[in-house]
Amino acid sequence: MAEFMTDNGFGKRLLRIWTLLRQTGSLMVGVADYDHYVKWQRRHNANAPVMSQRQFLDYCHNRRSGGKGSRCC
Repeated sequence: MAEFMTDNGFGKRLLRIWTLLRQTGSLMVGVADYDHYVKWQRRHNANAPVMSQRQFLDYCHNRRSGGKGSRCC
């Protein structure tokens, strides 16, 4: 089966599809992809500092919740 997966780049295409589906599912429930952020940041803003994973998750949480903390109703 391993030979079938690597013939004609099938395995690479399957892995790419899985990665995109995983990213899409994560974004649909509000979980941002830190690895994708790091790659994008280094490619487009090479001199800018990259947030730590904790900073990135806090940043994403604040964007989703409006940064106002919890509220009732």
